[in-house]
Amino acid sequence: NSTIEKNLQSGILLLNSSSIIDSVNLLDNEIVPGYYPQGGEGIYIQGGSPRIANSYFRGNAYGVKIQQWWNELNEAFSPSPVIENNNFEQNEKPIYVYDNSHPSFANNTATDNDLNAIIVAGNITSDTIWQKDLTYVVMSYISVYQNATLTINPGAVVKFYDGYSGMVMKGTLKAIGVSDTPIVFTALNDDEYGGDTNNNDGQNSATPGSWLGISFQNDATNLSELSHT
Repeated sequence: NSTIEKNLQSGILLLNSSSIIDSVNLLDNEIVPGYYPQGGEGIYIQGGSPRIANSYFRGNAYGVKIQQWWNELNEAFSPSPVIENNNFEQNEKPIYVYDNSHPSFANNTATDNDLNAIIVAGNITSDTIWQKDLTYVVMSYISVYQNATLTINPGAVVKFYDGYSGMVMKGTLKAIGVSDTPIVFTALNDDEYGGDTNNNDGQNSATPGSWLGISFQNDATNLSELSHT
């Protein structure tokens, strides 16, 4: 039941760590101003496999930020954190995921954030699974690399931020829903699926052409599988 608040960098910085963070309040951690602003994370995960559970994130620029860690030999280590049973409230970005990260999500809630979502801001370079949890928001035009598979579990909702966001499949997409829990790909403004993700009280609605779609290249068409989407 610890509280970490009002930091001008990261409330907790985990470097290639397997720490357990449980029942912690992470509040009002702010971005360092300047030409290259940085910081503002409740928890900043770089590499490792920590477990973040039963914690409360409020008023941070980023609730949890996840990315690779590089050692002194410039070797990259992908993170595989477990993020479960946390509450994200009034953050700018609750969860922010960069390239080649493999987090596992379960039973998280997000209310009154700028985006009530897991924000995907990087390419998929190796096998990755997206679970049914918070809505995923793809921020740009991202790639699933050749020899990589993106598996999306039944019930997951994937939204696309704007008319410049979408996916290109150079590898494989496995989006196999079931009849009562389909997988949904849609626009950020579509409140019918995943709720009011952009936190604007339903002031906008999704229209055709709101995002760029999903394209398949090379062998992706032969290996990919979509069902009940």
